Amino acid sequence: MPQKITRSQWNGADDNWIKSSHPFAFEVNNKILEKKTTAIDLIKRSYMFNKPPSFQTFFSVMTRKGDRNSFYEFIQRYIDRPPEKLEENTLKKYRTALSHLKKCRPHLQFVGIDSKMVSYFHQYMQNELGLEGAACKKYMEAFTYDKNGSGYWTQAIRSF
Repeated sequence: MPQKITRSQWNGADDNWIKSSHPFAFEVNNKILEKKTTAIDLIKRSYMFNKPPSFQTFFSVMTRKGDRNSFYEFIQRYIDRPPEKLEENTLKKYRTALSHLKKCRPHLQFVGIDSKMVSYFHQYMQNELGLEGAACKKYMEAFTYDKNGSGYWTQAIRSF
């Protein structure tokens, strides 16, 4: 059964916040380090995309459950809580593209997204789903680039 951390068990030193006398010191210290690393990564990502970190984004990232590397979980969260500027038809396109992509690749991590994967997905939609022309193009727009030079799902990742 977890124990509360008393003031006397608090060490306060970086990467060694809880004294080793606490029975769960290792676990607690690792969890604090994990959250600290997540916060630092969020700040770095914000600067990389020239966006100031917001409390809403920070809270959303820090309370997130699930696999942080899963592209599907990320996009599903984005669809579930879209920015106000997205229209329902765009969200519908995202949902359908995501369902087709899940059929093509049941598990997809961010590191698995590259031009080969996108090309494979395009061929899958044509050959396995029988989509052609405008239908296939509509779902590929989730990956392809708009007039500003960024993919629609790339925009979702940047806005997060």
